[in-house]
Amino acid sequence: MRFLNDVVRIELVGILRDGSLGQKYNRSGQLQRKKFMGKDLTIHASSVKELFYYAVEHGATAEQLTGLSGIKAEHLNPADARIPLPQLVALWHAAIEVTGKPTLALDLGANSHPDNAGIISLVCMNSPTLGEMMRRVIRYMHLIAESDRFEILDKGKHIIFTFQIEAPECFTIYGIERTFAIALNWSRIFTGQTIKPIEMHFQYRAPDYAEYYNTIFSAPVLFEQSHNAMILDKALLDLPGNSYNEYLDTILQQQADLLLSELISDNSIVKQVQKLIIERLPEGELNVDMVADNLHMSRRTLSRKLKEEGITFQQMAVQTKKELAINYLKQNNLSINDIAFLLGFSESSSFSRAFRRWFGNYPLEYRKALV
Repeated sequence: MRFLNDVVRIELVGILRDGSLGQKYNRSGQLQRKKFMGKDLTIHASSVKELFYYAVEHGATAEQLTGLSGIKAEHLNPADARIPLPQLVALWHAAIEVTGKPTLALDLGANSHPDNAGIISLVCMNSPTLGEMMRRVIRYMHLIAESDRFEILDKGKHIIFTFQIEAPECFTIYGIERTFAIALNWSRIFTGQTIKPIEMHFQYRAPDYAEYYNTIFSAPVLFEQSHNAMILDKALLDLPGNSYNEYLDTILQQQADLLLSELISDNSIVKQVQKLIIERLPEGELNVDMVADNLHMSRRTLSRKLKEEGITFQQMAVQTKKELAINYLKQNNLSINDIAFLLGFSESSSFSRAFRRWFGNYPLEYRKALV
């Protein structure tokens, strides 16, 4: 079954396996916070803490992980602390490298427990139904990780639970693996039932350990799809939770809403424009008028708003292409032609010339240097 064939919009999320962009550390050994389009992107410390100590349980040492990622144990407290997302990306690569477990993210997600996620799990797990739990995940996703987004698509008898990482610098295959493994695991804990997806879809090519996906998800797994998605029977949304408490629910949502209101600051015009650029690049028809129309404003108004943020549309388009190009080249499963298409170039030679202007050498030379 190909449930997503009728979804026209191509999501770029999840194609990348390597989200790091060459990490830089300050004198104290901490990874410098990298801004994406002028904003620091962060993730709730509970998510990072679980990964950190899971890696330690499976052969890594805290010193090794700190040395490679800049994350120290004390950075993971208090419970609602936030960690720069580039540090999480570095921690993923460190954990996989040091433990020698390429399936670490899948295993972590499958063994994750809601008790480890603080207010996020409390407000989601204290929902009346599974459908409401999923809606709360969507509502509070920004509180979990500022680069991530969930959606639920209604397809009659089925629902499609999609996930994407919107910031190019934060793409990792590990984050996608862990997220879906957690979603399924928590749904089973929430309902007390053995829930099985109808299908699992992933945008990237099958990794060497692709067969292990079937063990984790107990469902057909399709790669190189238009979305990262879990397809479920719609009737599952009505399943009740094990321990819903209406009084506690009010208190938890008030606290989560307070934390979310304190965090949200990325609904700026820059963020909206950057998102549209990523979505429109593969169509090859990216221009400021198209973006302005999507935002229901004139080109002049859009230009003025961007100027107030200290950037132009052209600068944003080039910056996004450059960041995506670097990340795509780190993925050996993407050809130069594939990358050219994803970045909106009509042919690979045009992309190669543009890349040389940006970085001083050609894409293949850059990829070889990485190796």
